[in-house]
Amino acid sequence: LAMCYAKYGSARCMQWLELCKITPDRWLTLSSADRACMKKRNCLI
Repeated sequence: LAMCYAKYGSARCMQWLELCKITPDRWLTLSSADRACMKKRNCLI
């Protein structure tokens, strides 16, 4: 997730988190489904 912020900035990364319905309490422990959603949107590197 930190790589997302570093590469795309907080505003864009937050949009992806909202699209994937990832809440702040899950940011540190993303599930495989969360990662797949973010990867599908080219957020995770």
